[in-house]
Amino acid sequence: MPDSNGRRRAWIAAGALVVLVLAIVGALGSSGPSSEAIGVGSRDVIVLSVPGLRWQDLEATETPHFDRWLRATALMSVRAIGNETSLVEGYLTMGSGNRVEAPQTDAIEVVGGRCVPGLAADATESADDDLNGAEPGSLGAALAEAGIATSVFGGDAAIAALMDREGCVGSVSPTPPSAVPAGVSLVELGGLERTNRAADRTSLLDSFDEAVAALSI
Repeated sequence: MPDSNGRRRAWIAAGALVVLVLAIVGALGSSGPSSEAIGVGSRDVIVLSVPGLRWQDLEATETPHFDRWLRATALMSVRAIGNETSLVEGYLTMGSGNRVEAPQTDAIEVVGGRCVPGLAADATESADDDLNGAEPGSLGAALAEAGIATSVFGGDAAIAALMDREGCVGSVSPTPPSAVPAGVSLVELGGLERTNRAADRTSLLDSFDEAVAALSI
């Protein structure tokens, strides 16, 4: 539900919970992209992305602010085409309406601080080859057409989630915001995808919980 500021919040756990997502994909059956209007008063959205997050992380660690988000928002986990979903493939899939396989994900060239045209072109070519209806950049293009600003707070791969068909978003910052701007913003809390050490994951979740506390919901 919208809060007092008319904002709707979304929670995205990109590249996580693969078993759960496989089960969901099998249950849904349909592979075509779909869309649904989200209603009046929902032009401002925060997408909170926690790559590598596992349910057991939240069970093992006290995360009261994460828990508030889980109770108040939508939850989605992203699965791409291959046996393993890379971070950039998760973000591309989110913005494409269907699963996308990225031909190369090692290095992403960012142009002008907010555009990834090479990635957009490669992803579009890959989607055309797969013939599953995915359209990289379609979410960002629809937001731009509606006059809704896009902001990304995170790594280069996160740009893929909200980019338009040319691979651009409105603004990019590598750190979480002190104040979330109007429009659609993706806030990435990264690090869990790079470690399986329990102590490290607990420490990261503690810091993430503090960061989430600063985001109004």
